[in-house]
Amino acid sequence: PEDKRLLRLKEQLSEEKHVSVVSAKKSGHIKKTIRNLTGYLYGFIVPDDAGDDIYFGQDQVDKEIISKLVEGLSVWVEVEMAARGPRASRVWLKE
Repeated sequence: PEDKRLLRLKEQLSEEKHVSVVSAKKSGHIKKTIRNLTGYLYGFIVPDDAGDDIYFGQDQVDKEIISKLVEGLSVWVEVEMAARGPRASRVWLKE
């Protein structure tokens, strides 16, 4: 392709993305929750160690706390590195 945007996209797609399958347990609190048009809940957690925000989706949240997710709620999170940054592999309440 001669289109510069397509060439740049091709370069980005061919770059190797290093994704870690190693997870770490961190404490943090819910920064924001969002429910999309289909009803899927997702959001972000601010870790207590002041690292990057951690993305989570409802599939990673213990089922009994989905209805309790509000901004500021203290949680534990297992974090793994994904191509777009840290994401949760599991989220549960701090006791």
